[in-house]
Amino acid sequence: MESIGRQPKVKQIAQELLLAESARGEPVLFHGNSMLPLFRDGDELRLAPVTWAEIAPGDIVTYRLENKFPTLRVVAKGKSKLTLMGDNWPQRYEAWPEHILGRVVARTRAGVTISSGALAWRLRAEFAVLSFRASVSVNRAAGSPRRIWSAFTSRRRQRFATPPNIQVNVSSNCNLKCRMCPYLSVHGSSEHLDFMDSSTFERILPLIKSIGAVHFSGSGEPLFNRSLFDFMARVRHEVPGATIDLTSNGTLLTEEKARKLVEHKVNKIHVSFDGLPERVGSIRRGVNGSKVVENIRRLSTIKREAGSTLPVVQVNYMTGYGTYWDLVSFIHLAREIGVGEIQLLEMQPATAEDISANLYTSSQQDNGQALKTAVMLARYYNIKLHLPLVTKNACYYPYNPHVGEDGEVYPCCFLDYRGRQLYHDDQEHFLPPITFGNIRQQSFDDIWNGDDYIALRERNTLGEFDANCQLCYDIRLRTAERIEQILDLR
Repeated sequence: MESIGRQPKVKQIAQELLLAESARGEPVLFHGNSMLPLFRDGDELRLAPVTWAEIAPGDIVTYRLENKFPTLRVVAKGKSKLTLMGDNWPQRYEAWPEHILGRVVARTRAGVTISSGALAWRLRAEFAVLSFRASVSVNRAAGSPRRIWSAFTSRRRQRFATPPNIQVNVSSNCNLKCRMCPYLSVHGSSEHLDFMDSSTFERILPLIKSIGAVHFSGSGEPLFNRSLFDFMARVRHEVPGATIDLTSNGTLLTEEKARKLVEHKVNKIHVSFDGLPERVGSIRRGVNGSKVVENIRRLSTIKREAGSTLPVVQVNYMTGYGTYWDLVSFIHLAREIGVGEIQLLEMQPATAEDISANLYTSSQQDNGQALKTAVMLARYYNIKLHLPLVTKNACYYPYNPHVGEDGEVYPCCFLDYRGRQLYHDDQEHFLPPITFGNIRQQSFDDIWNGDDYIALRERNTLGEFDANCQLCYDIRLRTAERIEQILDLR
């Protein structure tokens, strides 16, 4: 059967025929309270066909989101994207030309009909658009002083400031053998410590107290480190308001550990999980996808019973090996089990195989339809979907250093441990590791303010990359530009 993207063509035609019938005069019922007071639940709406060129800010349109048909007001129109809002909701939504089903031209309530040309209707439309534009202007104005000050102090911050965050790798042991993992040779290696010990962590604690943030992670699974919750308790005691994050594969997230995360008020747990449960096992070899899903669900239940919103559950969702096609279905699952955020990651390719079914390649096959639907659906479910975008001509990875289990300080995850192999322009490239010192032998301030580390940060902030950083940046930039084009973000 011929398909458009991954949707059977006959199904799409059937939806369009249904739309055509509605647009010819058959009323449709409005549900919900998003458009109060103009529309109420049970109002009859009349839709008319509309071309993309005819749509203007202030119009109310109905669009298709899988088997749902939201009706919202257009508050801004881009080259190929609409920004939508409800008159009674603060959230913003997006839709693209292929999703628009029609424009609302009349409303009937209790036998009384009002058309979109009525004065009250037009005044409400003008007010909504002007309010949106005013809020955008206020936000831009509020951000301008921060941008000016940031630019003014950037050179000084290169040398004297502490990093905004720090990743503390507490375990090099792991129970999985993920296909794309660059640390397989590190796991269990005698060259690296299995676990960070308390004395090394105490060397890092003054920095954590200074910046008020720490991200526990590892080249392996951090929950293997039996001191992890002692580290968390220490941070929470020393810096009650600190931001504490944890990255985990979710396999060891038992009920006891879940309760400790809530008890220590961990801000966010990042669970690495790619695709639906039935697919993830072929990627993250050794994982039971259904078990991880149930672990997340149980954590959400424990949070709810404790009356806590923490930790926020974020899934780090890598697009590779075909997981792009699971993304929309995964968002439904994420909502069901209590995931609040999804970080969409493009797999950094190490071999030619890695680029055969990643986000960049797969989104070309369906013209980005799965990505667009994922963005709309995440908004609809109030799940934050973070996209793998990059700052133009700059890289800020070196501002978030990694401290290894043995105290080595690396500038980023692409230059740590044994380095990284990347595939680009039909060639395999090796990025050697870079370390600027060891926190067990030097203070972090001395490492951070070393001439070599400062020079790297300065170059990367200005986009003056060396060959290895340029390679990594170019790979990420290609995907980011593809996403910007698909979603009309520019």
